[in-house]
Amino acid sequence: MSGFPIGFLRNGNHQLTASMLGFFFGVKVKQSLIISSLAQLALSVIFIIIPISTFFGIICFQITNTANLTCILFCFFVSYAIIESIATLYFVRPYRKAMQQIVYRNFLKKKNKAVSILVVSQVAAISINK
Repeated sequence: MSGFPIGFLRNGNHQLTASMLGFFFGVKVKQSLIISSLAQLALSVIFIIIPISTFFGIICFQITNTANLTCILFCFFVSYAIIESIATLYFVRPYRKAMQQIVYRNFLKKKNKAVSILVVSQVAAISINK
């Protein structure tokens, strides 16, 4: 088979087999890409499409007393970038492992500090050992 698209066209068989798809990606990689894509699609719908369509609906139908709702919709729209970044950090394995190491190193790891106070003729000396 000389290249996937050419071999696929030469066969005349219009079915993709598992071995052809496995040539490009492993099963785990495909599954994680599909889950990541679905999560990003859901985030886009929730944080972009729904707020914008609701906002335009409020404007087109001239619904009164919707200032609070408009502020909430705008907050959803603005927070999309932050939520998308967090989702990317969660779904991409190297980023997730790096964030786990940072959190463990800075917040969860107990730091042993010894503090000693030495009083010498009314002058206090404090030393901190890490």
